[in-house]
Amino acid sequence: MLSSLSTLCLISLLALTPQAAAPQNASPATFVGNWVGFQTWAGDNAPPSAKSPQQVTLNIDIVDGKLSGSMPFFGGTDVATFLDTKIVGDELQASAIIKKPEAAAQRKAWTDDVKITFHLKADKVNMKGTADVLMGDVKWLTFKYDLGKKRTLY
Repeated sequence: MLSSLSTLCLISLLALTPQAAAPQNASPATFVGNWVGFQTWAGDNAPPSAKSPQQVTLNIDIVDGKLSGSMPFFGGTDVATFLDTKIVGDELQASAIIKKPEAAAQRKAWTDDVKITFHLKADKVNMKGTADVLMGDVKWLTFKYDLGKKRTLY
């Protein structure tokens, strides 16, 4: 009888003990918008041309229920385009490739083997993060981002 009473007390105690809440993922809407700011080289061996911050614009939308993003990359006409996105806690993790917008069916370019992994955290008006640039499966470069949401009304 005592053992079943002990078991009942233990079950009651466990039911009353607060459980740690699972972390909530940020809403995809947190990341939607036109973000403008600066990209800086995050590595120690930056070439002279990469020492100053580059102005960048990152556009993120929701298309067919998924986050879609694009940003001109390497200061030219090539565009980093999100392929896959997921939100883990308060961080957007996006894998991207670099392509000229019209180059989908063209011949192989050097950028075909370049992949980018973005790690971005945003509040209502600011976004910070990094991007690891991989050549094949080898980490090549890392950039840091400090962006602000572009306002439509001033």
